Amino acid sequence: MEGSPSESLPARMLLMFRALGDYSSLIFYPSKLMMDRTLTSPAMYVNPASWYSMARYEYLSIIGLAAVAMGAVLCVNTASGHRLRRFGAVWFLVAFLPISNLFPLNAQVAEHWIYLASIGYLAFLAGCVLLLAPRWQTIAAYASVFAVVAFGVRTGVRAGDWSDPVTFYQRTIEDGGGTPRIFGNLAATYGKRGDFAKQEDILRRTLAMFPTYAPARINLGVCLVNQGRATEAEQYLDIAKPAAEEASRRFPRTWSAALNLAGVRSKAGQTSEALEILAEARRRSPDTWDLAKYEASLIEREHGAKAAIVGIENYAATHWWHQDAWLTLGQLRGAAGDFQGAVDAMRQAGRLDVRDPRPFANIARLELSRNQPDAACDAQRMAIRRDPNQPSRYLFLAAILDQLGRKDEATAAMRHAADLRIAARDP
Repeated sequence: MEGSPSESLPARMLLMFRALGDYSSLIFYPSKLMMDRTLTSPAMYVNPASWYSMARYEYLSIIGLAAVAMGAVLCVNTASGHRLRRFGAVWFLVAFLPISNLFPLNAQVAEHWIYLASIGYLAFLAGCVLLLAPRWQTIAAYASVFAVVAFGVRTGVRAGDWSDPVTFYQRTIEDGGGTPRIFGNLAATYGKRGDFAKQEDILRRTLAMFPTYAPARINLGVCLVNQGRATEAEQYLDIAKPAAEEASRRFPRTWSAALNLAGVRSKAGQTSEALEILAEARRRSPDTWDLAKYEASLIEREHGAKAAIVGIENYAATHWWHQDAWLTLGQLRGAAGDFQGAVDAMRQAGRLDVRDPRPFANIARLELSRNQPDAACDAQRMAIRRDPNQPSRYLFLAAILDQLGRKDEATAAMRHAADLRIAARDP
């Protein structure tokens, strides 16, 4: 339901005219305001009855086409205000094209997208007013003042909708803006609050209204997993291969279905099935780190760290900027006994985030494990420079210094750790 329903140029053109008609209507009469709205439906042309029930979409197409025609005629007109009209038309065209639905979008119409383009639209209308007789220009000026006051009052009233996310989404739904994404955002808000019962209710309502909306199906499965109802969740997470391909193409984050289903199978002791699910999901979403990391954790548990290294090495090689991939690779190499390889991976992770102390703290432990206390001391000091307020880092440094026989420095590090703990308890 989100975005352009078809990739064909005629369908995108038709949707562009509908969007233009909708935006034009909002500029003249901003009623039924909501975050986004849908201007078409797969069921629209199923039969005459469905077309008639959705005929308002066709009216929007006519309004959009009329706006284009009138705009062209008035821009060609060289009478008073023609420069302002042409300036406004160009401004609107440049700002409108990216949101026109000629290109794939995550919604068909979103009111906040028209803010920039509306400046050009209003400038064009001002140029049109200059075509009028002086008497009508005066009337238009008074009407503009009235509109500014009325819209200002309306804006103040509507500001209450933004008091919190739940209020915003609920009022949008009440005003007729219950798109799948709005329902999904409301459900996600309840999920973040840990109110899984309300989240489940919203997601079931969403599926009842939009049965083909894959994200609601997947999120319902995740919600049920969070409630400990894994068996019931499987029917929503286990998506057939053709449907999974289509869902991954149309919607983001559909890989979470495979991730959670693999988790369900893994907890049931079906690790091989979980790995098969993850392998198939990774084929569809090769750039998704959550899938790669969970797959590596299952392989490590089942076959050891050495077997898990290959997948993470490949991911890190193709995603060199991904710090957590290098951290994980370092941990796996260390667990497999490749200490120098582990240190190299950790140093790469340290270069990718100059504030994160974990890579050097890990290097310090690796160096100490292979009896290199001097190198461990240098790495731990680097970790402390990045995170100077963590008492545990000074305690570990003290242990390293003690092993090196530098008793006074070790005592000073322990004293500093104690001071930090006192300061944390008594700010």
